[in-house]
Amino acid sequence: MSNRGVTLVGKGFILSPPQAEEFRKKGEGNRIRKFLTGRDLAQKSSERYVIDLYGLNEDQASNESPHCLHHLSVNVRPERELNNRQSYREKWWIFAEPRSSYRPAIASIDVHLVSPRTARHRYFISVPSSTVGESEVIHIAVDSDKFIGLLNSSVHIVWSLFLGGRLGVGNDPRYSIDCFETFPFPDLTEGELKTRICDLGKRLDAHRKARQAEHVDLTLTGMYNALEKLRKEEPLTDKDKVIHDHGLVTLLKQIHDDLDTAVVEAYGWQAILTEAPLADRLAKGDEDLEQAILQRLVDLNHERAAEEARGHIRYLRPEFQDPDHGKKVAQAEQDKLSLPKEKKAAPVIADKLAWPKTTVERVAILKTLLQTLPPDPDHLSAALKGNNTPKRRADLQDLLDTLASLGQLDVLQEAAAS
Repeated sequence: MSNRGVTLVGKGFILSPPQAEEFRKKGEGNRIRKFLTGRDLAQKSSERYVIDLYGLNEDQASNESPHCLHHLSVNVRPERELNNRQSYREKWWIFAEPRSSYRPAIASIDVHLVSPRTARHRYFISVPSSTVGESEVIHIAVDSDKFIGLLNSSVHIVWSLFLGGRLGVGNDPRYSIDCFETFPFPDLTEGELKTRICDLGKRLDAHRKARQAEHVDLTLTGMYNALEKLRKEEPLTDKDKVIHDHGLVTLLKQIHDDLDTAVVEAYGWQAILTEAPLADRLAKGDEDLEQAILQRLVDLNHERAAEEARGHIRYLRPEFQDPDHGKKVAQAEQDKLSLPKEKKAAPVIADKLAWPKTTVERVAILKTLLQTLPPDPDHLSAALKGNNTPKRRADLQDLLDTLASLGQLDVLQEAAAS
């Protein structure tokens, strides 16, 4: 569902606009993609393209896109033949890291979301799924209309700042795949609130793009620097004022504030709302608010893990993540109707859970499993991915002993029984 962009290893893949147009005139435009870097997203964008022959072997590439293959043979192959990695040498016409595991996720959607991996400010924008980003661009294959608002909300930004790293002289935040993959989204059903969040997300995306289209020197970094000063009530410099006016930053602020309110309502966390906008309070260093958001997200993550252990998975894109999901749900409902009234359906463990490396994560997984399984290392180990080894069973027994000594094991068993 998400991945870093590609690694080229070969500058010859990159084309200028005139070069790209030449390949289109030769009938090979279907292999020419818009190319994005992290700098393009944060600063002034450079119009560049790449030749993308992913999915073709050398003979297929020669038949389908001979001019593209010839260009790469001249401009990429000599460099690749000197590379230490065999796969890079042998498949010189393909990006070094084409992100093959991610390609199926965007194959069936027209638009997906991207964000710079390292940036002072965190934002997500929609781009055509044919766009290729380099490794400093994070790609997320979700419905843009529904998720662009959720990902641009302060709730998700707080999570990403907590979970991501930092890099560089400016100590800029880095967004990792884990920031997305572990984020517990609110349960948005059809209705007014979902419509409002979708509309606000689309307005946000359209507003930023329209401002940048009208003012070619306007950057997202500049807009959000000015927005940050507004939130902190700091004075704007003359340069800031120009950016503020060109970017209609006060209007940008209002869209974000309305979006935050709607997302918090979607979670049911109205208690953390005050008259002051959520992002203003966070910008001014409200640590209690930040911790309140994080604690709620962590608690929700534990609830979702328990749900998944019982077989209920809240897919973001069911048609892609589990194509038979609809049939399974229908069958499960039918099975419930078929059960005798006095009997209760046995708990079902869905896909096996991964066994983490850290003790804290292992305890969380163990607590989840104990909601449906007895405190037996063999049963517990069998419910985890990977080999059911003596070492893992011994580790599980150690954790069970620790929980028992703390009095938590009895509590967990009583809760499971109820």
